[in-house]
Amino acid sequence: MHDIRDGALSQATSSSGRLLLYVSLSSSEGVKKVFFAKFTLFKAYWLLDTIFRQSVYNRDNLTQGYAPLSFDIIQKMLGTRHAKTIVEGLKRAGCIERRESYYAGRKCKGYRLTEHAKQNIMRIEVKYPVLARKIAAKKDADKRAYPFLAENFERLSFRPEVASELARFSDNPAMQMLYEDVAEKRYYLKRDEKTGRLFTPLVNLPSRHCHLRQHLLFDGQAAVEVDVACAQPSLFICFYPMDSAERLRFIEAIWNDALYLTAMRELGMSRDDAKIEFLKQCAYGPIWADYPLFKLFCRDWPELGGIISQKRYKLGASRFACEMQKREADIVIKKVLPECASEKLTVLPIHDALLCKAADANRATEIMLRHWTAALGFVPRMKCKGWLPQHNQAA
Repeated sequence: MHDIRDGALSQATSSSGRLLLYVSLSSSEGVKKVFFAKFTLFKAYWLLDTIFRQSVYNRDNLTQGYAPLSFDIIQKMLGTRHAKTIVEGLKRAGCIERRESYYAGRKCKGYRLTEHAKQNIMRIEVKYPVLARKIAAKKDADKRAYPFLAENFERLSFRPEVASELARFSDNPAMQMLYEDVAEKRYYLKRDEKTGRLFTPLVNLPSRHCHLRQHLLFDGQAAVEVDVACAQPSLFICFYPMDSAERLRFIEAIWNDALYLTAMRELGMSRDDAKIEFLKQCAYGPIWADYPLFKLFCRDWPELGGIISQKRYKLGASRFACEMQKREADIVIKKVLPECASEKLTVLPIHDALLCKAADANRATEIMLRHWTAALGFVPRMKCKGWLPQHNQAA
């Protein structure tokens, strides 16, 4: 798990020193009874908002609902004098719970909202210039670190048709926040030091059950998503000896979109569920877990299954996951993005994929294909998908 998003970066700031925060109206009265001074009340609201954002933006790294959040970050934003008081006050008010044990190898505990504090979450606006300046300074530092990406984020917008999609989720504050962070340019750009992955609001913008990502535009023109089919399984091919017969079968399964057929047929999963469970059970899950899908995987791919088992046992599940994600980031972040920037293509990364202007899709696909081929040792299958029917095709 990687605590690389502090939650503050997407909270809107302006020259007037105002913050837009998501806070439960059900718990706000209890919070007011604990924090009498307005400046400590607003700091408490910021922490509630940050924990809520962590639970949304960091949902893949939750442990029993606890989101990792460094106390150093809390102290930096709230001040050394008030940080502990505010955390303990919110616990007394029944708004947050803290995981008292540290995450392995890190000075970081987990925080989560109580069920009461999850009710009736609404966006509120508070005026707190000091905290607003701290958040603005962090956001400006990110812009300076990635000027090419910051410029492209400013060019993003949504189609008018997104309103009907949002209406389906009017009672879901997380979905509304994900939309507003992009629509109102409250973005963040943070790179995970362990894996090299770049995290932005696009990473969590849904594309399946809620089709927000499909309604994105660049400069008012269609945006499409270019990515590698079965990207994570494709990275496993690097473990095979070049003369392995199983390696050729595995490549063929990826090209024929047959890798998940066993799970779909024998475990009754949909393709989307099989893809998600593959990553959990065959790639990044705990080494001690008795996973049915991994047993099927080892049956169908005994050579690769043995290699993965050895690596996970030697490195541990977390370090193995970091290693695989670093391989992906070495391709996309270190090689693909710089070339796209040099050619002034309108693109933004979504882990192993690129969101790009439809007019730049062909060139972005060529760049992606060349670098992924060099890294994998075979030509992967590329996909280009978007809102327009003519862009929903495999390259």
